[in-house]
Amino acid sequence: MKEWLTIIIWLITSMTQTTVSVKCAECDFLAHTSISGIRTCPQNCYGDVCFIVVNNYYNETLVSGCVNVDMDTQTFFRDHAYCYKRNWYTVCGCTNSDRCNSPQAPFSMFTFVTSPFLEDCQFMTKQADRDCNPFQLNITLKENKSETKLLFREQTEEGERSNM
Repeated sequence: MKEWLTIIIWLITSMTQTTVSVKCAECDFLAHTSISGIRTCPQNCYGDVCFIVVNNYYNETLVSGCVNVDMDTQTFFRDHAYCYKRNWYTVCGCTNSDRCNSPQAPFSMFTFVTSPFLEDCQFMTKQADRDCNPFQLNITLKENKSETKLLFREQTEEGERSNM
C-alpha cells in the first residue's frame, strides 16, 4: 500500500511540474554569423519563462532558452509576452504559448515595457543552473503607462525596502 501511495505522489508531483513549465525554443549564443539571422532553434528546454535576446541592429537571434524564476516573476509573465529594448539588443520573455520565444515568433505578440526585466539572468543556454533572481519592483507598459507592482521575496506588503 505504501508503494502505491509513493507512486501516486510521485506521479502527481511530476505532472504538476510538467504543467507549470513551458516548452521553449533553445539556441546557443551565436552572433554575427551567416546563420544567426535565419536559424530556427529546433532544440527545446522547459522552464518557468522562455526568453529570447535579439540584436537591435542586425536581423539575428543572439540566444534563446528558458529560465526558472521566483513566484512573483512567474505571476507577472503568466500568459504574457514582454520585451525590453536595451542599447544593443532586446530581451523578451514569455509564457503565453509553447516555443513563444522562437525566432519565427512575430514581434507583434510581445508588449514592450519601459523597465528592464530578467537583469540577473545569465542568458547562456544548456547550463544546469537556469535560475534568475527576481527583477525590479515596477514594470511600466509603454502603451498606456500603466504600472504593475511586484515584490522582492524579502520585501513585505508594506514595502519596507525600496530597490530604487
